Amino acid sequence: MSVYRKFTRPKYLPKPKTMKMNEKLIEVLSDLIEINNARVIGYEQAAEECKDLDADLHVIFKNMANESKIFAAELTNEITKLGGVPLKESNNKEKLQEAWVNIKSSFSGRDRQSILELCEFSENVVQRGYNNAVASEAEIDVSIGEMITNQKAHLKTAHKLVKNYRNAYWKLVDWKNPGLAFLFLLGQYS
Repeated sequence: MSVYRKFTRPKYLPKPKTMKMNEKLIEVLSDLIEINNARVIGYEQAAEECKDLDADLHVIFKNMANESKIFAAELTNEITKLGGVPLKESNNKEKLQEAWVNIKSSFSGRDRQSILELCEFSENVVQRGYNNAVASEAEIDVSIGEMITNQKAHLKTAHKLVKNYRNAYWKLVDWKNPGLAFLFLLGQYS
């Protein structure tokens, strides 16, 4: 009688080929988590800076931060289902951190319009990150693809909201009165 048993792979462990395919997908999902985590930090900072300036922006920015927390949790759950652990570093991390650090450093002494412009810039970076995820070479199954597409659509709506708020500000400016328009451009009149 042999002391050694033949090892058989438990059914719950993915096959090696599947693991290779999952690695790319896990990396893509980790990048999206990083995007959402950076977005949370940025919008929490924006909400704090707007607290005394604009109550409406404060609420909107808090909601956007909470939305990204939910998205990051969903993505983390999918990585766990795939048998992975979310990566600590990502390809987009440096770009996102740089964008949000620019926002944080630019908030001080800024007006509503400047904050909205900085947030819109960062939303453009978020959209590029999601576009890269959709266009990646990772094999994305239908349920994960739908989740990413839904998140991207919600983030696009948030991007449009920021853009609409920014544009609404400019519509308030009386362009027939150059002195008033100049004060708006300088941020001296709000």
